[in-house]
Amino acid sequence: MQKRTPQTHQTQRRKTYAGETIKLDNQMFENCVFENCTLVFAGGPLPSLKGCSFIKPVFAFEGPAGRTVQLLKAFARPNSGFQSILRSTFPELYRANYGLDP
Repeated sequence: MQKRTPQTHQTQRRKTYAGETIKLDNQMFENCVFENCTLVFAGGPLPSLKGCSFIKPVFAFEGPAGRTVQLLKAFARPNSGFQSILRSTFPELYRANYGLDP
């Protein structure tokens, strides 16, 4: 899979990416299509994804973002003792309309 990092601070408009690895940090995308792409976030400046379509995407987290995701996964494990803290810290993830409430 080809890795592509669009130019920083340049908005990518109406582009189609297929079968690529796209670094999201500090990038701006408008009305783009990502098909069978790996979208990578490493914890840098947040991306902007306006009006984009995603077909079978894979999200990957590297660096500081990856370590944060690993920590949150550990907290979410049964018997971790942190599940109630996660629910109170991120209530939007546990609302019934997200399908995560038991």
